[in-house]
Amino acid sequence: MIKEPALTPRELSFSYRQTFTNVEIIKNRLAFSSTVNTGLSFDLQRYTNSNFNLSLAFNLAVAGFLNLNMSVGSGNSVIWRYFKGVPGMEHLTSMYPDGPQNNLFTDLFDSFNFADESKRRRTGFKMKEFSLNATHFLGDWTADLGIKMYSDLNTETYPFKHQVYTDITFLVKWTVIPEIKKDIKYEEKIDKWTIQ
Repeated sequence: MIKEPALTPRELSFSYRQTFTNVEIIKNRLAFSSTVNTGLSFDLQRYTNSNFNLSLAFNLAVAGFLNLNMSVGSGNSVIWRYFKGVPGMEHLTSMYPDGPQNNLFTDLFDSFNFADESKRRRTGFKMKEFSLNATHFLGDWTADLGIKMYSDLNTETYPFKHQVYTDITFLVKWTVIPEIKKDIKYEEKIDKWTIQ
């Protein structure tokens, strides 16, 4: 007897995005905007490939003086362990050891526990990227400062480990003639300064 092919669900995902634009703190002087972007994805074929991503972005603008942008990206690739202890899920979560890290709220709190490094290391919530950009308006000139921090797997050492890298850029530009500019950049990953 030939078995009829069956459709098997592969992925279940949820996402949420909210933007608050131009919230004026002081009319025509100081404005604030922010964006929240989240995504939760369950891989229904390989449960341990499920993940959660969160990114937050903030912008503060002082009219004619300063624009400040900050963004943070975080991810969690072990969300399946929060189902440990749920009736009927024992065989699907047996690979995760018992402990307080299997509680979602405890694990989230531990990711901000800067007093205990061991708790921060075991948490599933990991910061993936942080960036800060500032633009200062100086009449005919603008000065831009950018700082970007991100983690990457360092394969030059054994055992392989994640390392945090920092890229810094600084640009001064004459707005009357935008071709006249100087861009100074440092990339930690390749340990190099460039001036353009």
